[in-house]
Amino acid sequence: MVIGITLATIAYFSRGKGDGEPSILDPTALRASIESNVDDEALQLQCLQVCDELQRVIDSYDALVPETLDAYLAAVSNFGTTAAQLDDLLNPMSDAREATLLACLASRERLVELLDDATWNAVFDKD
Repeated sequence: MVIGITLATIAYFSRGKGDGEPSILDPTALRASIESNVDDEALQLQCLQVCDELQRVIDSYDALVPETLDAYLAAVSNFGTTAAQLDDLLNPMSDAREATLLACLASRERLVELLDDATWNAVFDKD
């Protein structure tokens, strides 16, 4: 359990906000790339809506992680805390992580439906 939370903490804090490369995991960079590479205004608006929804889900997860880790770290140092209680503290983060991953997959799928191959390659900077 302690190893798992340590790995989650390291993964969370070592994760940057992106290197500017367009990615489903970085809606800000993806938004900029869509604005630059999608000429059709209606299509661009649909793609930007996907980015907005993805950003909301990722922001929600990003806000939950420190709260969950703070609660977990406070509880783990309490002698009377049981393993089940510690596990219960991590459940919201696990649920949010799953929801975030599913939202990323759904966003990717939506963009696949909206974009043709050439536009996809331009948006995601593929040669």
